Amino acid sequence: MNVEQRGLTLDFYRSARGIDHTAGGLSSRFDTCTLVGTVDYRKVHGASDRPEIRPLAPGGRVSPVRPDAPAVWLVVGKYIEDDRFLIPADPEFGQPHLSVQWMAGGNYATTTDSRFRELLPITCAVRVLDRREI
Repeated sequence: MNVEQRGLTLDFYRSARGIDHTAGGLSSRFDTCTLVGTVDYRKVHGASDRPEIRPLAPGGRVSPVRPDAPAVWLVVGKYIEDDRFLIPADPEFGQPHLSVQWMAGGNYATTTDSRFRELLPITCAVRVLDRREI
């Protein structure tokens, strides 16, 4: 990744029982991540349509992506209108990994930063889809 990506730092929340259902996903290996943008599917109606990929607004780009806080993207409306979840960014290019069928591993992410709430219809933690089976 040549350009320094910046975003909002989010904390991961896991099962108190210590069970990893992510099969080694980001949220099992790190305590924090950096939200760098959104992938909006709400205007996608056909196979040839592509989601709108937007980096966070300049006011939300406060923390650099670090090795211990990898980049993630907020996906909006892929399956239902108001659904939101996080997916990992491609570690080399920083773009969302859209070619992978991500699955939920049971972990969540959130922050107390009010800028995060501007991206959500309600204040809540967001599912992390960082499990993939090869």
